[in-house]
Amino acid sequence: MFTGHFSAATCQQIPTTTTACTGTCYVTETRGPIAAFPGFTTSNIGCSPTAFASPSTNPGTSTWTNPQNGFALDQVYTTSGGSGSNNALAFYGGYRVCLPSGGTISKVEIGIYGHQAMPPTPNDQVRVEYSVTAGVTWNLAGLFMPGTSDTNVFFDVTGQQSWNGALLSTANFEVRMTHVVAGSKNTISVDWIPLRITVSPPSDNWWIYTGGFGSVFPYDSLLYGQFNSQFVSGGAWDQPPCSSLAVPSTGATNYEYACVPAYDTISHAMEFSPCATAAGDPSPGQTRTTVTFGNCSSPVALSAQSAGYQTEDMYGKLELWIPIYGPSEQFGYLAKWNTVINSQGLSVPNFFTWLDAHTAGSTSVTQAFAAPTRSLNPYAASTVFDFQTIGNIYDSLGALNPAQNGQYFDYLASSHCVIFTPDVGSTCKNPILGYPAPPGTVATLRLSLRPDIFWQSDSVGTAHPARPLTSWDVAFSYITLKASGSFQGGVLSPMIDVHVIDKANFDINLNAIGPFTLLSITGPTIFPGRYWSSTCSGTTWDNDVNAGNVPASCMNVTSQMSTITFDPLSSAPNNGASTGILIGSSAFECQSTGGIVGGGGCSSTGVQNPPGGGAYTLTRFGCSRVTGNCNAPGANPTSTYFRSAGTLALDIWSGTNGDTDHDNAVASSAAFCFNKAVGTAGCTQWQRGIGNPGTGSQVGLAQVSAVFRFSQDGNWISPFNWLPGIPEACCPFTSNPPVGIQSATPVLFEGTATLNPCSIDSVNGYDC
Repeated sequence: MFTGHFSAATCQQIPTTTTACTGTCYVTETRGPIAAFPGFTTSNIGCSPTAFASPSTNPGTSTWTNPQNGFALDQVYTTSGGSGSNNALAFYGGYRVCLPSGGTISKVEIGIYGHQAMPPTPNDQVRVEYSVTAGVTWNLAGLFMPGTSDTNVFFDVTGQQSWNGALLSTANFEVRMTHVVAGSKNTISVDWIPLRITVSPPSDNWWIYTGGFGSVFPYDSLLYGQFNSQFVSGGAWDQPPCSSLAVPSTGATNYEYACVPAYDTISHAMEFSPCATAAGDPSPGQTRTTVTFGNCSSPVALSAQSAGYQTEDMYGKLELWIPIYGPSEQFGYLAKWNTVINSQGLSVPNFFTWLDAHTAGSTSVTQAFAAPTRSLNPYAASTVFDFQTIGNIYDSLGALNPAQNGQYFDYLASSHCVIFTPDVGSTCKNPILGYPAPPGTVATLRLSLRPDIFWQSDSVGTAHPARPLTSWDVAFSYITLKASGSFQGGVLSPMIDVHVIDKANFDINLNAIGPFTLLSITGPTIFPGRYWSSTCSGTTWDNDVNAGNVPASCMNVTSQMSTITFDPLSSAPNNGASTGILIGSSAFECQSTGGIVGGGGCSSTGVQNPPGGGAYTLTRFGCSRVTGNCNAPGANPTSTYFRSAGTLALDIWSGTNGDTDHDNAVASSAAFCFNKAVGTAGCTQWQRGIGNPGTGSQVGLAQVSAVFRFSQDGNWISPFNWLPGIPEACCPFTSNPPVGIQSATPVLFEGTATLNPCSIDSVNGYDC
């Protein structure tokens, strides 16, 4: 990250103006000089990783002749010899060190160049010492026994000190040499007393992820979700200033480590404001001096829009993040492809494109990534490529309208409502929790799951059986995603607990709620506790589900499986589950050519993150990679995606529309038609079409079961009213579709099958 303004200046000794080295030093205007120790500077240009520094002063009382001659390698010598030369001293200082900035001192050596006259045996020596206390104390570097011609020795003193700029500065560092006479009073000549410092090269890998905006909808996603300090990888060691709610994480969304308590306060006020907008909110045309702010009526607090303005203002003043590039992305696709969804904020590469895109005669969709995935582990996934991959395998409780990101609809869920604590403004028909609210609860989001969702299963063998997705899977996913500090778990910050009511109904207890909460907290992927639980994997999980109680002790994941090193395709889980657990409930599955789901068979390398040129091959949930065959549209939900085009056609055929009274009446009519003669009044809806193929057949158990199935599912895109269902006098239908959706009873495509409404095909249509 670029964190200041840089200017080029001559490399100066700091703080004096004496030139310390040639080249250019870079000085930050925001932080002052790079180094603040006299005689020790760092530079990006002009200084070698291995630097020699020469002395420039004789700080002590020297008894060698001409001690200044030891300043340079020039064959002009300082000498000691003759009577009185034993223990003769020479002092050297003023070493001016210039090193590459950003590196680490890896070696410090003190050198000596010189010779002595033809000596008798034993030879004289020179004792070389150094001081980092301006001559107060001395440390032995080594003993130099020169030959009769110039030789040199470098004494390695790296391990004797924790070297830094202060110790090597001209204020502290000195060298002393002592003539040690062996009896002959021989003459020793020394040419140079250098200092040699080696610096390990600076690392170009700062461990800072360089990324661009993936989406800015809604506007809180970055202002709160990325820069509030609750989302750093933190702990007691950085609190304050960082939030006490932060947990250690390998994929923290606040990877910039922005920790500003005042910013935390205003961004929290934005995220959990009682209302989205209010009279007096900032409006176009206002300036910084005329801007006004609006308050919600009850309780009185800034609206999300007003608090959002103040959050943006503080963000800009603090320069919490300075973009180093402005992304401009273009996505292309072949013109023959139909129903490609150009999503707000994400453009073409979004889940609904992979779900809906089709072209005549093709049975596959190819998506090209600009870079490899980083991890398919739901606890470690963090990049757009990670989520574009696992987002085709795992589903979420809710979804956002790709044509208008502010519109939420239930996805895995069939309905939702809110219970406030205390009950003021609850949206549930029966706003009673039925259990003590966890301490700190201010609101509870109550959701119901569709009853026809199943985990992907093997098309060959029974290693991965078809099992229903239940409330306990949601609880496991949410509790462990938050506890592990996962990247996608950041949006779960207001969650206190997940309380399971039964297999299909559960509560998310919240310590705060605002206009963005529903949009964000329903976004994390849901994955099977059966394969990920640290203590209750496999049949233990199944038995607990069948008994109607999965204990809280099962809601844990092992530390091995929640890290980026765990590959859900190939790593052996340490919880007793078999290898290969990339198993979800969504439209595509990781299936091998042998029909086994979850393992390395869907990767060109057998492991996650194949490099450039590699690929993942995902198979539509409902098809066999072994045979190449797919289930008939609308087939058994245990082996078909619950939101496939065929399932939608069957839902329309059933005649339900999500209104409870209406759907109860429809279900009663279907039950009445059981085994009635073909053509019986009120029964023809279910005696032909996708749910009962042919020109007319009696209504049997399969048809009645299908109607009852969808009478429990709510409208296909709750809370919107899109599918009108069979007209019933009790319950007139009011159309309220989301923005951009096709008109009800569209032409649908599933694999090579085209599913027409009866207005096109009166015999085989799906809504006759």
